[in-house]
Amino acid sequence: MLELLNIFYFFSIFILIFSFPFNKFTTNKLFKIYNSKLNFFDFQSINIIFFLYIILIISFFDLPLKLIFYIYISFSLIFIFTNLLRKNDLKKINNKIDYFLFSIITISLFVYVAHNLKLEWDGHHWLEKVVFFYHENKISDFYKLKVHPEYPHLGSFIWALFWKNSLVNYEYVGRLFCIYFYVISIFSITNYVENINKNLKIYISLFLILITFEPYLFAGYQDYFLFSILILCSRLIFILNFEKINNNLFVLIILSLGLLMWFKDEGLFYFLIFGVLLILNVKLTINLKICYLALIFSLLTFNFMTQKFLLGIYELPSGTASESLMVLNKLMFDFGLIFEKSFKILIHLIISSIKYLAIVLVIISLFTISLKKKFDIKIKYLVQCFLVNLIFLYTSFMTFGAIDYMLTVALDRLLFQTSGFYLIVSLFLINILINKNYK
Repeated sequence: MLELLNIFYFFSIFILIFSFPFNKFTTNKLFKIYNSKLNFFDFQSINIIFFLYIILIISFFDLPLKLIFYIYISFSLIFIFTNLLRKNDLKKINNKIDYFLFSIITISLFVYVAHNLKLEWDGHHWLEKVVFFYHENKISDFYKLKVHPEYPHLGSFIWALFWKNSLVNYEYVGRLFCIYFYVISIFSITNYVENINKNLKIYISLFLILITFEPYLFAGYQDYFLFSILILCSRLIFILNFEKINNNLFVLIILSLGLLMWFKDEGLFYFLIFGVLLILNVKLTINLKICYLALIFSLLTFNFMTQKFLLGIYELPSGTASESLMVLNKLMFDFGLIFEKSFKILIHLIISSIKYLAIVLVIISLFTISLKKKFDIKIKYLVQCFLVNLIFLYTSFMTFGAIDYMLTVALDRLLFQTSGFYLIVSLFLINILINKNYK
């Protein structure tokens, strides 16, 4: 009974703290996106990005987890109470089937995780970091961890934060946030579909959850953080006008992409690929392009400086770099090996795409859009990201000595992480099919 109460408690807590500080009024004022039909799920997603940056900064200061939790809740309560006094339109979210469905799905997934406590392989690696933060050890001692201290720490810190502040002393409580973020992101991106019956939009949300929900990855893996962040980024990118840039919104997108490298190592490469290509595709003056590239470089530098000099852990796993160089040197003189590895990568790409049907859906959508000759600049940008991402994966796996093992355990997850970024292509197609004159 207490566990069920704890689930409803955290569902309420998440709604509360992710209602701060952005709502319809503050978002329009800061980002000037008045014409976009943002809703509760969009605002919650943006507030989660805000929360992640606040928690990232706090994670370096050895503050008590309970103090962090209560202060954040206090600010959220003050913000909501102030907005209620202003008689804003918060009441409009009541009695709507999409919010009801969101609640049912989220709570159901919470219950599922609570009854399936097993941590999978990577979950045990991350758990050591979680326990480190849960016991409130000094951040300067982080490098002493025995299992992969070089892995990014933000996901583990959040896991520990909510575990520490739960009504029951079970680690799974810290993983509920990842589920909440995932469901919120799905409902947010579905809001991109225009001029359709609300029931159909609900069916689309359910379908996206059906093809993207993977229980295995909720058992301690960090992949859903990247997946959900990239969904939000794609949602914001399709609000952005590539011809007349909204600088505040553009900075928000870059900052959101920057969070990727604080959850997984490969997030750094996704940040570079998606961020740099975005800057190259939008219409900006040379000076502004340089400024935004400098912003990317600054975020990378901050990541390096904090991990190298504060945590003391910025390094590749022992032997990885030298092994990759040896493999590359061998490949240069062995075309048979190049063909063999390329074939294996291709086969596993096909298998991984079938396993995670979101990739298949995106490819079919892109093919249909091309037939209808509706490739606009944003779709072209996503195609560029998709192709460069595939090249990155191909070159990465070509450098692995134990390629069969790495393809089996890693390629499907790497594909899944970025699939959230491309899902909006399918919604773009739905808009085309519904609105024949859609531009």
